[in-house]
Amino acid sequence: MPKAGIIYNDDKPIACRVAEDLQDKLTTNGWDVRMATGIGGILGYSKPDRPVCHTPIEQLAPPGFDADMQFAIVLGGDGTVLSAFRQVAPWRIPLLTVNTGRHGF
Repeated sequence: MPKAGIIYNDDKPIACRVAEDLQDKLTTNGWDVRMATGIGGILGYSKPDRPVCHTPIEQLAPPGFDADMQFAIVLGGDGTVLSAFRQVAPWRIPLLTVNTGRHGF
Protein backbone atom coordinates (compact mmCIF):
# COMPACT_ATOMS: atom_id res chain seq x y z
CA MET A 1 0.00 0.00 0.00
CA PRO A 2 1.50 3.38 -0.95
CA LYS A 3 2.07 5.85 1.84
CA ALA A 4 1.51 9.64 1.87
CA GLY A 5 1.59 12.36 4.50
CA ILE A 6 -0.33 15.52 5.20
CA ILE A 7 1.16 18.30 7.31
CA TYR A 8 -1.22 21.16 8.08
CA ASN A 9 -1.64 24.29 10.17
CA ASP A 10 -4.31 23.41 12.72
CA ASP A 11 -4.89 27.12 13.47
CA LYS A 12 -6.38 27.60 9.99
CA PRO A 13 -9.89 26.15 9.55
CA ILE A 14 -9.49 25.86 5.77
CA ALA A 15 -6.27 23.85 6.18
CA CYS A 16 -8.02 21.50 8.62
CA ARG A 17 -10.98 20.95 6.28
CA VAL A 18 -8.81 20.35 3.24
CA ALA A 19 -6.53 17.99 5.22
CA GLU A 20 -9.51 15.86 6.23
CA ASP A 21 -10.88 15.84 2.66
CA LEU A 22 -7.49 14.83 1.25
CA GLN A 23 -7.10 12.10 3.84
CA ASP A 24 -10.53 10.69 2.93
CA LYS A 25 -9.82 10.78 -0.82
CA LEU A 26 -6.37 9.23 -0.53
CA THR A 27 -7.55 6.53 1.89
CA THR A 28 -10.48 5.67 -0.38
CA ASN A 29 -7.98 5.20 -3.21
CA GLY A 30 -5.81 2.75 -1.26
CA TRP A 31 -3.21 5.05 0.33
CA ASP A 32 -1.91 4.76 3.88
CA VAL A 33 -2.14 8.39 5.05
CA ARG A 34 -0.31 9.88 8.02
CA MET A 35 -1.35 13.30 9.34
CA ALA A 36 0.61 15.80 11.44
CA THR A 37 0.55 19.46 12.26
CA GLY A 38 3.50 21.71 11.45
CA ILE A 39 4.12 22.46 15.12
CA GLY A 40 6.73 19.68 15.39
CA GLY A 41 9.11 21.49 13.06
CA ILE A 42 9.20 24.70 15.03
CA LEU A 43 12.69 25.02 16.44
CA GLY A 44 11.76 26.96 19.54
CA TYR A 45 12.93 30.17 21.13
CA SER A 46 16.26 31.07 22.61
CA LYS A 47 16.62 31.42 26.36
CA PRO A 48 19.07 33.59 28.31
CA ASP A 49 21.00 30.53 29.53
CA ARG A 50 20.77 28.84 26.12
CA PRO A 51 20.85 31.40 23.31
CA VAL A 52 20.39 28.86 20.52
CA CYS A 53 17.77 26.12 20.51
CA HIS A 54 19.26 22.92 19.14
CA THR A 55 16.76 20.16 18.48
CA PRO A 56 18.37 17.38 16.46
CA ILE A 57 16.65 17.32 13.06
CA GLU A 58 16.23 13.54 13.30
CA GLN A 59 13.83 14.08 16.22
CA LEU A 60 11.50 16.43 14.32
CA ALA A 61 9.86 13.86 12.02
CA PRO A 62 6.24 13.10 12.98
CA PRO A 63 5.28 9.52 13.85
CA GLY A 64 4.80 7.43 10.73
CA PHE A 65 6.75 9.76 8.44
CA ASP A 66 9.66 7.73 7.12
CA ALA A 67 11.59 6.71 4.01
CA ASP A 68 8.63 4.62 2.78
CA MET A 69 6.51 7.76 2.29
CA GLN A 70 5.98 8.61 -1.39
CA PHE A 71 5.21 12.30 -0.77
CA ALA A 72 3.57 14.71 1.68
CA ILE A 73 1.17 17.59 1.14
CA VAL A 74 1.59 20.73 3.23
CA LEU A 75 -1.39 23.00 3.93
CA GLY A 76 -0.54 26.31 5.56
CA GLY A 77 1.41 29.48 5.22
CA ASP A 78 5.12 30.15 4.95
CA GLY A 79 5.80 29.10 8.55
CA THR A 80 4.04 25.77 8.14
CA VAL A 81 5.95 25.10 4.91
CA LEU A 82 9.32 25.84 6.52
CA SER A 83 8.37 23.72 9.51
CA ALA A 84 7.33 20.83 7.27
CA PHE A 85 10.65 20.90 5.40
CA ARG A 86 12.44 20.56 8.74
CA GLN A 87 10.17 17.69 9.77
CA VAL A 88 10.75 15.55 6.68
CA ALA A 89 14.37 16.51 5.89
CA PRO A 90 15.91 13.32 7.35
CA TRP A 91 13.73 11.19 5.07
CA ARG A 92 13.94 13.35 1.92
CA ILE A 93 10.19 13.17 1.41
CA PRO A 94 9.00 15.25 -1.56
CA LEU A 95 6.56 17.99 -0.54
CA LEU A 96 3.68 19.56 -2.41
CA THR A 97 2.87 22.83 -0.66
CA VAL A 98 -0.49 24.57 -0.83
CA ASN A 99 -0.69 28.13 0.52
CA THR A 100 -3.57 28.63 2.93
CA GLY A 101 -1.85 31.58 4.58
CA ARG A 102 -2.27 35.30 3.96
CA HIS A 103 0.91 36.35 2.15
CA GLY A 104 2.63 33.40 0.52
CA PHE A 105 6.19 34.66 0.18
